Amino acid sequence: GAYTRVNVEDSYRAGVETELSIQLLKSLRFTLHATVSDNKIKSFNEYIDNWTTGAQEIVAHENTDLAFSPQFLSSAYLDYTILSKAKWAITADISGRYVGKQFVDNTSNPDSELDSYFVSDAGVSLKMFPKFVKEMSLGFRVNNLTDAEYESNGWIYRFRSPEYDPVPDDPYAGKESGDLYHLRGYFPQALRNFMLQLSVDF
Repeated sequence: GAYTRVNVEDSYRAGVETELSIQLLKSLRFTLHATVSDNKIKSFNEYIDNWTTGAQEIVAHENTDLAFSPQFLSSAYLDYTILSKAKWAITADISGRYVGKQFVDNTSNPDSELDSYFVSDAGVSLKMFPKFVKEMSLGFRVNNLTDAEYESNGWIYRFRSPEYDPVPDDPYAGKESGDLYHLRGYFPQALRNFMLQLSVDF
């Protein structure tokens, strides 16, 4: 009874990706990255179940946004070398990334939208260059510095239910219009969190 998942027949992605890196000081570098794109499906059919009759409604869509394809992405990165010696170095960095709004399905329906979000991270690391390995690094990172609440993924299932309103009984249910409803879920990402890292490059 599971749906068959297939690729859409005709779609395209077109855009511009840019990156700028500037050495502000001998030990300080700034990098900026941005992508602007148009990601479209020329036409496809959406199938909506009717919970009363068991039939399926076919809704034709044209020129809609591809799922999980934001039109704008950007990131900025600043790294600073605090100390640098022949056998070791201490560096620090701070970064931020912005992800524009996107959709969890191919309908461009506002009820399928994921909000845009901005997340920043920071860290400090000690790099060592011992004789027995090429490089060894010990780092400490703080992810999601601003404790932002956001979700980067989700799902939606749209259906008609003329005789039953599921909204009071199901926290995933939402009403769109008339007897059209959806079940929708999100994948929330971690709030502020900390990470200790050890890497060895042979």
